Amino acid sequence: MKLKKIFKNKKAVISLVIAGLLLLAVLGMFAAVYKNISGYRRLGNKQADIRWKKENYICYISGIEGREVLDEKSARYSDVNILAVVNPRKHKILLVNTPRDTLLSVPKVRKASDRAGQPEKLDAMPVYGARASVKALNDLYDIKIDCMVRVNYRMLKRIVDGLGGVQVYSECDFETDWGPSFHEGLNDVDGKQALAFVRERHHLQEGDVQRGRDQQYMVQAILDKLKKTKSPAVYYRLLKCVGQEAASDLSVRSMQRLFWWQLTDQREWKIENVTLEGEQSVAVTCSSSGQEIYAYLPSQESVDFIRKKIYKMISHTRGD
Repeated sequence: MKLKKIFKNKKAVISLVIAGLLLLAVLGMFAAVYKNISGYRRLGNKQADIRWKKENYICYISGIEGREVLDEKSARYSDVNILAVVNPRKHKILLVNTPRDTLLSVPKVRKASDRAGQPEKLDAMPVYGARASVKALNDLYDIKIDCMVRVNYRMLKRIVDGLGGVQVYSECDFETDWGPSFHEGLNDVDGKQALAFVRERHHLQEGDVQRGRDQQYMVQAILDKLKKTKSPAVYYRLLKCVGQEAASDLSVRSMQRLFWWQLTDQREWKIENVTLEGEQSVAVTCSSSGQEIYAYLPSQESVDFIRKKIYKMISHTRGD
């Protein structure tokens, strides 16, 4: 009887030790997540707090050329302009590409109060502040963007390499100015090849419009690989990259929620891509010094079509 009692006590002690070790591991991971996430650069004075599992939301992804610092004061041109419209309950994502040369109106922001309403291309909007691009897209589609993330191309390379490469779809065969070439269909790429894929436009028949679609395919490829990734170590590396390379108006708490949600929820996402259609033209803009430059005039029919798709995706009351 004494032996049985001792054996039971040992089992209880071992269980408690294991539970304690697991708790320490979880707390350690949580601390590491907080440390890595909290290092990212803040955009704007207000921070977005999103309940990812319950709320439909729109996230603006802005991609900056080069390796520059991505803080609020760094006025850089935005080559990538993608809206991720997410319905978490239905596990659907709509990726909306607005070409960088799209001609819009300067929104009412503090840094451009004397230029509000004047023509400017989307890629130049960050010159007037981080929120200028958000407000310009809000005005274009008559929507409310909930948060924004600004990244540079170095971050893309680190993310793709951190995932061990991705499979990205190409609509056609094409070469690039950076060496790698791609064929129609699925292509296995590492970080360096991914950079060439999303940057190329000179060898594409539709130029920057096609490049925008390729950037959507790259976002989709990364999301597809994330769906198959269950290793906390991989997410840890990605979060470290985010902390070092990204800028956002998301709160740290929102970043933490997103991390745990993706780590624990491995359901499939249905992803749809759409690109704003328009007409190639020339125009004088606020930043063109009186010279006519290339511009992309958005089709009102396409704007209305995209607006309806966005509304359909977020039709349910936010947070209901």
